Amino acid sequence: MTATITTENRTVNLGNLIKYTEAVSKHSRFYTSGVVNLVKETKHDGLASVLSAKCSCSHKITFPTSNKLSGLSRRDYWECNLTAVWGQMSLRGGHSNLQKTMSALGVPVMTKRSFIASEKKLVNGGWKSCRNQ
Repeated sequence: MTATITTENRTVNLGNLIKYTEAVSKHSRFYTSGVVNLVKETKHDGLASVLSAKCSCSHKITFPTSNKLSGLSRRDYWECNLTAVWGQMSLRGGHSNLQKTMSALGVPVMTKRSFIASEKKLVNGGWKSCRNQ
């Protein structure tokens, strides 16, 4: 993927947005002449993205649009992807249903392979982590 700023829709965890704006504000207190610009989407994984901002003083600030749930396996899973799969499972839907819903909202969706991996993780007990979030 080319690292560019996207104009498409994304899902955003508001807690992460608050942390990001606090980081920008804290940085701006010390560099009052600095201007912070959102410059690119550095990672995209299903419903999750990692955005990068850069100040005119060259300081970089990253902004993940979702939290990662760790401890589920050797791999961390994005919370938004797991909860989207969990929601589809509760409605007896699958990847194609999620794809149709997200397409109507203009939000990119995870691959079918990622959906199935998340589904397996939830069936094997990962749902407890989602429920506690």
